[in-house]
Amino acid sequence: MNLKTKCPICNSRVKKEVFHNKVWGGNKNDKFIRCLKCDTVFLYPLPNNSQLTKFYKNYPNYMKGRSIDQNWSNLKNTYDVLSKRDIPLRKSFVEKYFVKGNVCDVGCSVGFMLDYFKSNNIEAVGIEPSLLEYNFSVSNNNTVYKSFKELPNKKYSNVTSYFVIEHLIDPINFIKSCLNITKKNGRFIFEIPHRNDFLLKNMKNNSYKDFILQKMHVTYFSYESLEFMLKKINKKYKIEFGQKYGLDNHLMWATRNSNSGADFKFSKKLNNIYKKELIKQNMYDYFIVIIYN
Repeated sequence: MNLKTKCPICNSRVKKEVFHNKVWGGNKNDKFIRCLKCDTVFLYPLPNNSQLTKFYKNYPNYMKGRSIDQNWSNLKNTYDVLSKRDIPLRKSFVEKYFVKGNVCDVGCSVGFMLDYFKSNNIEAVGIEPSLLEYNFSVSNNNTVYKSFKELPNKKYSNVTSYFVIEHLIDPINFIKSCLNITKKNGRFIFEIPHRNDFLLKNMKNNSYKDFILQKMHVTYFSYESLEFMLKKINKKYKIEFGQKYGLDNHLMWATRNSNSGADFKFSKKLNNIYKKELIKQNMYDYFIVIIYN
């Protein structure tokens, strides 16, 4: 099946191919298609801005059906799970790439990164459009705004955005907006999923694709399509690689076609060895991008 819809990254209307014809949380007409020019995979049909705004006002309700371990019915539990999982992964990149000064975390969710920054004596504010997450973060004494428009007229030494860009219909404009609030010689650091991770490339059945390719993710990037997008920004950048999920998770998918219900758990040491090997073989599950302003 060939489609000539406009690509959100390169704006090309050259023919596209179907990447996957099922979208978790979508309807029977939704699918993901791949641009044959820039290699970006994106949701078809694309949502409009009003649809996305409505969706993210109630984002935790969507997540209740997706992420059982994080328990989005209890945002304190979500905070604890995300803190334990993600802060150790991000700590080294904060230490390596942050410049001295403050930080704005765009898409700060329940605010666990804001608390981490503040615990390290970094002045931190956030942006969060989801009302439930916004209220939770503010209740923990964080300074959070609902949009770029609400931010005070100031710039930040560091701007971060963790797993936000894949949710957007115009990632390039979002990156430019983040750079607009970044001080000269500051850093914009973001994380984004890798479309060619180990499971997407190697699962012989579609159970993982059916789950991971979801309605809330508008775009999926390979290394090639990510570079294509970053070159349009016209700033110096660096791409690093990360692996969030370990051997435990992958074996659950391989043996149960699911990410839950395991009665086994491997050591942290073994999982770390496995993660390093996936990164070495270019089958990591996310990118860390550092843009120098």
